[in-house]
Amino acid sequence: METRTVEYKGSSIEVNVPEAACQGIDALNVGGRGRFGYVLKHTSGVPGERGCIQPKVSSFWMTTCPRYDLYRARVRAHLNEVELPHVTVALEDRFNILRQKAELQKVSLPVLFAEAKTAILESLDKTDSGDRSDGHRQGHDNCYAHVGIATLHLVTVKDAEKRKTPVIAENGLMTVEGVMIPNYIIDRDEHSAGEWKPVDSKILTIMKDGIMSVLKQYGVREWKTLNLAKGNFSLVTFNSTQVYGYVRETKTAGIDAKIADFIQHIAALPTDPWTVLRMEAQEMVDVFTTVTG
Repeated sequence: METRTVEYKGSSIEVNVPEAACQGIDALNVGGRGRFGYVLKHTSGVPGERGCIQPKVSSFWMTTCPRYDLYRARVRAHLNEVELPHVTVALEDRFNILRQKAELQKVSLPVLFAEAKTAILESLDKTDSGDRSDGHRQGHDNCYAHVGIATLHLVTVKDAEKRKTPVIAENGLMTVEGVMIPNYIIDRDEHSAGEWKPVDSKILTIMKDGIMSVLKQYGVREWKTLNLAKGNFSLVTFNSTQVYGYVRETKTAGIDAKIADFIQHIAALPTDPWTVLRMEAQEMVDVFTTVTG
């Protein structure tokens, strides 16, 4: 077990770091901090846990230093363009479930749609204002530290009020359990779609999911975190020579243009992400060639 200096609730503190996590923390705390990454054969879900029947296996490109404030601004801007008919199409099979539940609860879909939009906007407003008063945000502040672009999940235990709180080790320090990389997925290739038991979601949750699905047509996709501590992947690279051969020159031009524009916006890039990716990969090729002669 080693120690590292991290940021926790606005202060620099020392924490215990397992040997397996040290390399990841050190790599993500220096230089260009990744910027672009490629994850090979990532497995999501464990059979028998949380409704998972068969795990999803996929490989994906990600940008590892996007600006969350720009992401929120983009979501807010395009949210105004989403209308109820768009959502009914985006939900596909879940729309029938939503409609049936709404009828049983005697809630009209237009009213529910308005409530869902308001809930999304209120969440954006709370984050933009720095409001950390709700239980979810306070729990996040208590259980996570930060270093470089990495978010560090601390070892926690539930207190008397059943709230998670960090465990203090014998040396008086908290301990890192997971090294997580906040990221935005640029492109994904599915090797196995996976299978989960149906989830009995609330109607407001289903409507919000539908709204966020509509936003994909504007290039807006989900914000994710990759937990390096889980090791549920075959390979992770950052600006590596290995990424160069994976760059795609052409795909479906319409949606690609919107995704590229969105990535450029939230990562504050000077040019489109595909060009940046090729440039950074080529730089690593040049460095490798120079070092090896």
